[in-house]
Amino acid sequence: MTTTIDVVIPTVGRPELRRALLSVNQQRIQPISLTVVCDNDDRWSEVRAVVSEFPAARLIRNDRRQRASGARNAGASIGEAPVLAFLDDDDWWESTFLECMSSAVAASQGRYAYAYCGVYQRAVDPHGMPIRNAPPIPCDLQSAFREGSFCPPTTSCLLLNRASFNLIGGFDEELTNFEDWYLLYNLSQSGAVVRVPDILVNYWQHDGARLTTNRAHRINAFDMLEQKVGEPMPNFRRSMLYSLVYKEQKRVLKHAGRVRSIANLFHLWRLYHRQLSSWMWLRESARIAVSRAH
Repeated sequence: MTTTIDVVIPTVGRPELRRALLSVNQQRIQPISLTVVCDNDDRWSEVRAVVSEFPAARLIRNDRRQRASGARNAGASIGEAPVLAFLDDDDWWESTFLECMSSAVAASQGRYAYAYCGVYQRAVDPHGMPIRNAPPIPCDLQSAFREGSFCPPTTSCLLLNRASFNLIGGFDEELTNFEDWYLLYNLSQSGAVVRVPDILVNYWQHDGARLTTNRAHRINAFDMLEQKVGEPMPNFRRSMLYSLVYKEQKRVLKHAGRVRSIANLFHLWRLYHRQLSSWMWLRESARIAVSRAH
């Protein structure tokens, strides 16, 4: 069964692209169009070879690197379906994603409606087992955003009316991080949100290069985000920094061991002490190292 949905997959040529495309191909209801946007010239040949295995998919190539936001906007501009869905090239959907999400948006009867669902967070391990569920979806989205208690783990959990997307101007291409957060933040102020509690998305946590694990990109993007929102968000900043500490500690533990990990805390403290209260930062960093260093 085909619906009036455009699906957009931005890619930099990750090997998981084939799995993402398969998950679209296995949907119980099929989109009217599937567009893959290649945002990495160096992997163009590999991307073209993978996409050629899926006759329904359309492949476009960015003339210049536009990152995730620009690639998503480019893909969305090609289609004309009244509903949009975005899937990252390293994530994949459960087979009922489009069916459940589009039904929820249609039932809301709102011109600017959008829906988001629960997410499995999976790690790279031999069995691909879920390590945990993403934080539960809050009822009051705007308050949760401002309090820093909710950040969507991936854009792949979102489906929205094209009218909503056009109203807010799509993804902000100035942001190299938090672009999915800012999109949802703007949507929460302009449209009717539909919470779908089912876990319909698999979010892949891997060791490859990702902007969300780059300290400089993450902090600079957050500074820009606060300017766009127009007010400071200290709780959100704190949770973001703690997340960076955890990811950095995991990386050091994996490659250098516990002693180096403890020493690395002081290096992190010197980098971030101006962001938070120094003692609060040191206390929380030590707690993370002790409780998770295994």
